[in-house]
Amino acid sequence: MRRALLLSPIAAALAAMIFWAVAQTAPQPMPSLFPAGAVLYLEAKDFGALLADWNGSGEKRDWLASANYDAFSRSQLFLKLGDAQTQFEAAAGVPPDYPLLTSVAGSNSAVAMYDIGKLEFLYITHLPSARAMNTSLWKTRGTYQTRHAGKTDYFVKEDKPSHRVAAFAYAGDSLLLATKEELIAGALQLMSREAVPSVASEAWFASSVQAAAPGSRA
Repeated sequence: MRRALLLSPIAAALAAMIFWAVAQTAPQPMPSLFPAGAVLYLEAKDFGALLADWNGSGEKRDWLASANYDAFSRSQLFLKLGDAQTQFEAAAGVPPDYPLLTSVAGSNSAVAMYDIGKLEFLYITHLPSARAMNTSLWKTRGTYQTRHAGKTDYFVKEDKPSHRVAAFAYAGDSLLLATKEELIAGALQLMSREAVPSVASEAWFASSVQAAAPGSRA
C-alpha cells in the first residue's frame, strides 16, 4: 500500500503528460492554410536559407551580368513589376526591397498567386516572434487599419491612387503577407480550423501532388 501511494503522484504526472500530448492538435500542412482559388503555389522547406544561398551565389552574379537579364530589364513585365513595387511601397509604408525580403524569409514558407495580372498573392512563412516583431513591416502596423479574422488581428492598408493593398498578420509562429485583404482573412480562418475551402482541397493541387510523388508516371 505504501508503495502504491508513493507511485501515485508519478502516475498522475504521467497521465497528465499523456493527456496534454493527445490534446495537442497536429500542425497544419502549408497548403491547408491557403484559401482556394490560387493559380500557382510554391513551397520551400527553408526559404531563408535558399535566399541567402542565392544572394551569395555565382549564378546570381552571372544572371545579373547576362544578356538575358539585360533584355528582361527592358521588358514590359519588368516595368510592370517596378510599378507594382512602387504601389506596394505606397500601400505598405516600407519598400519591398531585399532587406525586407530577408527579414520576412523564415523556414518553411509558401506563396500562392491568385491573380497574376494584378499580382495578387499570399505569402506565409514560419518565423520566430522576435524576428517578426523586429521587421520594418510590423513596426508600421500603427498606420494600418486593424481588423479581425479567425482568432487573430490583422493589419490592412490601401494606397488610394493605385488601389494596391498591403495586409499582414502574425499567428502562432507564422507571418502572413498579402496584397488582398480577403486572402489574409481566409488564411486566418483556415488557421482557426474553420470550414473554409483551401488550396489543399482543390482537384488541381491533389493531381499535382500525386504526379510529383515518387514512383508516379510522367
